[in-house]
Amino acid sequence: MLKIRSYIFPLLTIISSALSCQIAVAETIDLKTLSCQDLLQIAEENTDDAVFISVWLDGYLSGVTGDTKLSEDGFGMFVEKLQRACERSPSSLVLNVSKIVGIK
Repeated sequence: MLKIRSYIFPLLTIISSALSCQIAVAETIDLKTLSCQDLLQIAEENTDDAVFISVWLDGYLSGVTGDTKLSEDGFGMFVEKLQRACERSPSSLVLNVSKIVGIK
């Protein structure tokens, strides 16, 4: 069972395996058009949705870079950097910001 420590996004917590995680995304979200402001609002309203999006973004970036390693600290740092960058630039697109903060 994979457990990942708590990180603020705000109070973003993942403490369950992928099989037991309940995702509450009520609609299809096109990450290509999702703004940082949208993501921050989603995080305030439903942390499960924010977790789902953050995990998707991390997986997407892993596919882009070919990185196959899973790291609690790496994911946590990515989420924290994404949150800070989105707070600084709420009109930016999440996918663009995630590439900036998530690809070394």
